[in-house]
Amino acid sequence: MKRLAALMAAGALALGLAACGSSSGPAAEAPASPDGTWGVEAEGQPWMNLGSDGKISGSDGCNNLVGQWTQKDGVVDLGAMGSTMMYCEGVDSWLSGAATATISGEKMTFSDAKGDQIGALTRSK
Repeated sequence: MKRLAALMAAGALALGLAACGSSSGPAAEAPASPDGTWGVEAEGQPWMNLGSDGKISGSDGCNNLVGQWTQKDGVVDLGAMGSTMMYCEGVDSWLSGAATATISGEKMTFSDAKGDQIGALTRSK
């Protein structure tokens, strides 16, 4: 009988210690990786490639874009992007004004320096 009581006590202790190591809520998900191409590389269309090396290349539909990006807490910081300065009639060059971006599924939503949403692109590669 003492042996059974000792085994039950040891089992209860083991369960108690195991419970201490578990989390009480769902595991935090890692932010989605922005690496890849967003939008379609077609004339007059905005697209952006975020390289795994932290480099940006792309187009606002008219001008070429270059720069560097970082990600922290799920927000992609696009830093200071450089661009060509061509005039293209009828092209909305909103992407050249992007400062940050967030990802939800396969959609990247871009915001300007004031935090206003200015557009979105879908992952293509």
